Amino acid sequence: MKVYKIILLFGLLLMACSKESVKSDIFVNEKYSIQSAKSFSIGKFEIRTNVPYVTLNYREQVEYHLQKQKYKVYPGERVDKYYKEKKIKFPRLLKEEEIQGLHGELPFDYFIQGIIYEENRSILDEGNHIIVHLYFHDKKGEKASTIRYIYSGDKSLISGELIDESILKMLSLMSSQSSRK
Repeated sequence: MKVYKIILLFGLLLMACSKESVKSDIFVNEKYSIQSAKSFSIGKFEIRTNVPYVTLNYREQVEYHLQKQKYKVYPGERVDKYYKEKKIKFPRLLKEEEIQGLHGELPFDYFIQGIIYEENRSILDEGNHIIVHLYFHDKKGEKASTIRYIYSGDKSLISGELIDESILKMLSLMSSQSSRK
């Protein structure tokens, strides 16, 4: 019986030590107005994690949430086609001139691409550490805004819940930034 109590106590101790922290912020270049955006195209995400399919899952979820907020979103397949036609290796981020070229084919207001990083730490070192950067580029390829989301805790990017949480948090930052202007 004592063994079960010790195991239970150790389990509770581990749960109590499990800290979860979330931080997100936004930078908007003053000469841009994201609030006027009506359409987006979503590019690739540079991956710095071993989680399979995270780029595709993340991109699809960003697309879903933007559409849910009534934005026009050009299908990711059209961006993929552009990558293939221009022989751009995946998952490299597009450069200014490439974004301009893509805008010639898809008349978006802003092009979104980003970086996803996940570092798996031990339970004693706060679990996982995740950083997501969304870069918003105008039709000329200039960076108009960056939204950053940082998470430390037990969840992983394998979790659809964490992907949703991070996207909703970042999009709410975008909306709140727009309402301030």
